[in-house]
Amino acid sequence: MSMLQVEQLSKTYGDKVLFNDLSFTIREKERIGLIGVNGTGKSTLLKIIAGLESADKGEFIHANDFRIEYSPQQPDLDDNLTVIEQIYFGGSAIMEAMRQYEQSLLLFEKNPDSEVYQKQYTRAQQKMDQLDAWEANTLAKTILSKLGIHNYEASIKQLSGGQKKRIAIAKALIQPADLLLLDEPTNHLDHETIEWLEGYLAAYKGSILLITHDRYFLNRVTNQMYELDRGKLFKYEGNYAVFLEKKAERELQEIQSDHKRANILRKELAWLQRGAKARTTKQKARIQRVEALKEEESFVGRGEFDFSIGSKRLGKQVIEMQGVTKQFEEKVLVQSLDYLIVKGERLGIVGPNGTGKTTLLNMLAGRVSLITVVSPQVKRFRLVIIHKKTRR
Repeated sequence: MSMLQVEQLSKTYGDKVLFNDLSFTIREKERIGLIGVNGTGKSTLLKIIAGLESADKGEFIHANDFRIEYSPQQPDLDDNLTVIEQIYFGGSAIMEAMRQYEQSLLLFEKNPDSEVYQKQYTRAQQKMDQLDAWEANTLAKTILSKLGIHNYEASIKQLSGGQKKRIAIAKALIQPADLLLLDEPTNHLDHETIEWLEGYLAAYKGSILLITHDRYFLNRVTNQMYELDRGKLFKYEGNYAVFLEKKAERELQEIQSDHKRANILRKELAWLQRGAKARTTKQKARIQRVEALKEEESFVGRGEFDFSIGSKRLGKQVIEMQGVTKQFEEKVLVQSLDYLIVKGERLGIVGPNGTGKTTLLNMLAGRVSLITVVSPQVKRFRLVIIHKKTRR
């Protein structure tokens, strides 16, 4: 059964055409992975579907009560709210009831002798009963717990980037939706949490359209693949592994078509170079054919990464850290770290979210201030960082 039908969707930025006349249909229970190389417009497409960005043209066909939830790549949260306020932020009756219940519960727990707070708490309980919202409330807290969020009263502004990402995902999962849009949902998640998310999405009642660079996650979650390539949308039945096979077949066909086009073009150009004149209708048609062949886009394999590159270095030492310390407010992330990185080492930095893994890399890159980094015998070195935003 069709849930969302998109017709002739187009989007440009200035002179750059992201996509043109895209048409596709999302059906019930489909789990679609959206992939494409850097700059093809994957995130833009999700934002347009979510209603956060406008298209140049196009039509969306769906039921009046069609609901979409969207979790962006970069969390868009209100720093002035607490975790629970952000999770229950929304205009639906159930969200409002749960928000009032949590607020009244907190006030009543802090002031158990207050009749005013007791009455507010009782009214909030009755509203939860009327809307049958207890199951939703339990589900919300279960999702938060599985995503590693346990302090519901923590202020959003005090959380790390990884914790904010988890809250944004939880917010999207908790809200009932017919279509769930996820942009890089596995960013900041550890292996255990990713496995839980895979299982949760497998049982999700609505349809899913997601972008991710985690190919294992993509392979296990999806049953459809959409590829944005040079402004066009290619659709594949199956998961990522099936997509790779079918894409290889398509690219081989494109390469063969390119060779055929090149051979025809050589012959036609040779004919023109012999001085052919466009006197007859047939000759005019041949000249038009040459022009059309010239304008046809040939197959080009592409792939890009987002790099930050520092200066070059010589020697066996790469960088030496002595007494490196970093803290945010009262939280110490790195304390008196001494380490010598030598040429050829392959180091992995692991740890729970919020412990400072990304901060340590940013300190090495000179993007975050620190106490000391010393390279005693190394005059020059090159530092390359592949960012979390790197795209396929």
